[in-house]
Amino acid sequence: MPPDDAIPLTPEISRLISDKLPHWEAKLLQSALRVPVDELNSRATRPIDPLAFSAWVRTLIPLYKELVGEWVLLIEGELPIACGTGGKSGDADLVVKAVNHLVDLTRDAIIPQQRATVLAEHPVFGALAIPLQDMAKPFVDAYNDLLDRLDRQLPNIDTTQHLDLRLTLKSPQGLDEFADAFESYIAKFGLDRDESLRSGDLVKERFQIARGQQQLGEFSRNAIADNVAAGLFRSDDWYWSDDSQQWKPLSRLQ
Repeated sequence: MPPDDAIPLTPEISRLISDKLPHWEAKLLQSALRVPVDELNSRATRPIDPLAFSAWVRTLIPLYKELVGEWVLLIEGELPIACGTGGKSGDADLVVKAVNHLVDLTRDAIIPQQRATVLAEHPVFGALAIPLQDMAKPFVDAYNDLLDRLDRQLPNIDTTQHLDLRLTLKSPQGLDEFADAFESYIAKFGLDRDESLRSGDLVKERFQIARGQQQLGEFSRNAIADNVAAGLFRSDDWYWSDDSQQWKPLSRLQ
């Protein structure tokens, strides 16, 4: 039984596989790509719920590089073999398998982008996530480009006898900025590289709190939030901001 998210064998796909008319391999590739295209483009612009930050942020760049390497192998090896090279006929099962693989890679690239979109709103990690909000764009653009090339070339293939499916995966924006920003956050919050960051109690940053001329002490961000909720701290209390080197109303501490 195929996985639930595999490309379904629509009537059009089944017909192309059974009839095997001229250039059926390319037409099958086109039809299989078209099935999930709307879903992939929708995923790329839809955020998901915030997830634990640490595991994601520490493995992001290595995982992204793995996706890029796998994409290159698929486009330069798996897909041409499936469609038939060197005068060899294509293989319907391999075409659909290659498209499923391409869809899975694109989905995998979208996941960190979705997380970055959510985290961009985070009061602590927002600035860190902003450069990553379009990191899936190269994968989605390449997918759309492949389908567009087929749409433009297939109507004339009987005349041209040629398909140009060469694709380039562009470098995502922001990965270098992300690495620099992450190092800054490690330094700012005193985090050890092997220490787990958990959503919630995640920052060692501490703040001086004052009420009028009276110093109330030094507190973590979570302790401040708890004390505000309990009514022990007031919105007109003050905190010392290391970033701006001045006292600010506690109501402005995000």
